[in-house]
Amino acid sequence: MPDFALPFNILAFLFAMAGIIVLLTKTMPQKRDKYFLIFAGLVLTAIAGVNTLTHAHIIASYNILEDFFITILFPLTIILIYSFLVRKELNRRTHLEQEFRETSERLSKMFSAIPIMLIMTDRSTSTLTVNAETERRLGYNTAELQRNDLVSTFIYSQNDHERARKASRNFSGTWSEFTIKTKSGQIRKQRWTRIALDENLSIGIGVDLEEQRQIEKELALEQSRFKLISKATNDVMYDWNLEDDSVWWNQGWQTHFGFTEDQIGQNFSWLKSLIHPDDLVELNEKFERLKNSKLNSWRHNYRLIRPNGSILYVSDRGYFVRDKHGNATGLLGALVNNSEQKEVERLLRESEQKYRLFFDQSPLGKCIYDPDSLEIIEINKAALILYKYERDEIIGQSILDLFIDEQREQAVNEILHYRGISSPTIEWMHQTKHKDPIMVEVSGTQIAYLGKEHRLAIITDITQQRLTEEQLFSSFIDGENKERERLAQELHDGLGQYLAASNMHLEGLKKSLQHASEKEQMLYKKGLSFLQQAMVETRSISHNLMPRIISEQGLAEAIQTLTKSFHQPGHLQITYYHNLHELELSDKLEVNIYRIVQECLSNVVKHAKATVVNVQLIKDENDLILTIEDNGKGFETGAGTASLGLGLNGIKTRTFALGGIVDVDTKKNKGTLITVCVPINRARRMYEKNKNSDR
Repeated sequence: MPDFALPFNILAFLFAMAGIIVLLTKTMPQKRDKYFLIFAGLVLTAIAGVNTLTHAHIIASYNILEDFFITILFPLTIILIYSFLVRKELNRRTHLEQEFRETSERLSKMFSAIPIMLIMTDRSTSTLTVNAETERRLGYNTAELQRNDLVSTFIYSQNDHERARKASRNFSGTWSEFTIKTKSGQIRKQRWTRIALDENLSIGIGVDLEEQRQIEKELALEQSRFKLISKATNDVMYDWNLEDDSVWWNQGWQTHFGFTEDQIGQNFSWLKSLIHPDDLVELNEKFERLKNSKLNSWRHNYRLIRPNGSILYVSDRGYFVRDKHGNATGLLGALVNNSEQKEVERLLRESEQKYRLFFDQSPLGKCIYDPDSLEIIEINKAALILYKYERDEIIGQSILDLFIDEQREQAVNEILHYRGISSPTIEWMHQTKHKDPIMVEVSGTQIAYLGKEHRLAIITDITQQRLTEEQLFSSFIDGENKERERLAQELHDGLGQYLAASNMHLEGLKKSLQHASEKEQMLYKKGLSFLQQAMVETRSISHNLMPRIISEQGLAEAIQTLTKSFHQPGHLQITYYHNLHELELSDKLEVNIYRIVQECLSNVVKHAKATVVNVQLIKDENDLILTIEDNGKGFETGAGTASLGLGLNGIKTRTFALGGIVDVDTKKNKGTLITVCVPINRARRMYEKNKNSDR
């Protein structure tokens, strides 16, 4: 028998290696792998049998190993490799299934989150799924639509049902418009199409046209408004494409810049040809710097040369349009013609020069200050002389530095009250560089200075005028007091003595009239009563003309006694407070303060119909302050009775004679507060100083 062992062994080896390679590379379908394994096992079994029969008579260890390798090791190796690959395939499939589930979940979330209406249909599972936008727009969820026919549920018009069913069978992506009825009964216009994803899966895509048409309507309205604004504005509006240098202009070149249509270019290079050569380099440098930065705004002022050679001053303002990388692709902006403003500024500068000459040469003190910071910006020569400053010393200081300390708070209130409007002339106590007080009248007005709103204060020195007036009023008051004193003395020493003597004699006749008739006795008693009343009235008049209680007890106690005399239990309650504490004051000041309190209380009793009056006499470091406040009916300033007006004038006259100020705060049915402030230290020194200088 021929020896076929070697060819069979070689064939078995090659066949086994081919099987191993095929299983390793997995280039064959799975079923064929299984068939190949079975076939390989059968072939190897046959080969092993033939090989065993062929070598039955050989007892060599080599042949036994060869038979073992072919018969057992090759099949076992193939089986092990196949088992490994099967496990690997199972793991790969498990991983793919996990990825498929995760991908399906992501797709499901994406499907639900897409902001357009989607309806997905799967013919193999007979399922229908809608996303969240469809539920929001139509009102139906997936479960509800699964049980209903889509066409009959949504299509509003019966005439459109057949057209809708036909469109639902069309998977070409063609859009059709329908009138849709939602679950809540709303009627909306929508556009739908349907596409096939595979042989079983298709998806319907819907777009609601109501909002889109509203947006289109609003966009058209905005475009219309923009066109109207671009026509109405005084500016040249532009839209510049930086990539191709093309530009859109509105009609501002013709309507407000004086250009004809054939003079207007259609790119920005044309505009640059109009820019004044002295301005072009700076403009180009700034434009390139901003364009290559991350800033969005653009603004620059420059000059344009018209075709006729005239100059236009323009302000160019705009915003860069940038892509997602931040590169500038366009510029939207406007050119504003500032030529008239420049001319006004030129005229204003000329006017300011003339005004400065008038300002400096004015005999009245003038001061310009910033109403926000109160900083002095300008001051003329007359004011410098008045306040005894050098110009560089006072420029930059606060306007409040000119006021005495006691009046600064009031000055701030007045400045705020008249901010932006003209203020009336108000009398103030100012101070010089050396802290010497001066009386001034100040009026203020709003002016434009250096391109900003400022305040102009016009200052008049009235120190000498007030001194003269005080001396005049003081002489008048002194004369009045002396005349009162003379009359009081004559009433006391003359008429008072005669009345007292008459009363004494008549009292002496009382016993001799015991036998007189009843009528005679009645006449006697009545006459004696009238005489005694005349004596009381004479003493009262004498006391009012010159109250001796001031010299006997002092001003504080005299006013205490005066308030008690006006007190009416159950009708008028008067409280009184003072802190004078044996303060020595001049006779003139004490008498006039007493008269002021007397006049105020008389007015309260006669006119106010008050139930409560509070009188305070306070001494501080520099002033004597008297306040009289009642809860009466008040009055309109300047509209009181004649007697009330005379009383107030008398109070003002006495206060002014003392170099003080009086303030009346009253409103109808809101009560009245009268405040009298008389300087007894600082102001007195000023007046004494001026008096001494006059001598």
